[in-house]
Amino acid sequence: MAKRNERSLSNYLSPTKNHLIPITILVIVACLSGGLAIAFGSQHLENTQKWALIIFLIVFSILGLTVSTWLILRHSRKLSVGQRDDSPYWQIMLPESQRRKLNAEVKELGAIMNIPPQQLGDLRSAYIVAEDLALRQLEQETKTTMIRHVSIEAAEFDAIMVNNDIITCIETTFLVTPHVSQEKINTTLKKIEFTAKKINELRPGSKLRLLLALVTQLDQEGEAKLRSTLISKFSSTPVDVDIRLLDFEGLQKIFVAD
Repeated sequence: MAKRNERSLSNYLSPTKNHLIPITILVIVACLSGGLAIAFGSQHLENTQKWALIIFLIVFSILGLTVSTWLILRHSRKLSVGQRDDSPYWQIMLPESQRRKLNAEVKELGAIMNIPPQQLGDLRSAYIVAEDLALRQLEQETKTTMIRHVSIEAAEFDAIMVNNDIITCIETTFLVTPHVSQEKINTTLKKIEFTAKKINELRPGSKLRLLLALVTQLDQEGEAKLRSTLISKFSSTPVDVDIRLLDFEGLQKIFVAD
């Protein structure tokens, strides 16, 4: 399993404790100040003033307790997520697994494009570039660091993003026609269903999303046809699905061209 970096100082400082300490001190100081005021100044206070001060102390104490309880409930979920993340639920894919996944995609794409076997090397290089540029673009848009080429037990993904209790699994593919095989769709559906069950076991309370990044060389009509087809086929998934169509030439202009 991949080694995790050492935890930073912020991971050791509980956000809930950071809020509770000053609140607790404030409540104690206010109650002590009020108590001392009553003790030393009771002879000079009227009954109305005494009761007003007592009521203030009671209300202030209840308010402090309410705020403290709200902070505990608000942060308890994030704290439990952080504790679970000390034991990663994902693994970096082995080179053999990455190579197998890549070659399967390239072989399927080569069959669609009728490319002879001796030219698959060039297609493989283009596929690697397309995947890398797509993930770069998504990182720029989401402002979130990705973990590339990971597996959650038997489910393999090109990348995942973790944002508090939201886990986004990313699948990329290179399309030259407005069509995705039903076999690939069924494989993706089974994989995300399996992952949803595992995440519920390994990281309870987390929300799982699927992001499909499709790098294409299609015109607007082809993209519209592809999008409508995929939306209908992924409408019954157990998780939210985000379908992104990325133009290969556009990505090259952003990240490669001078």
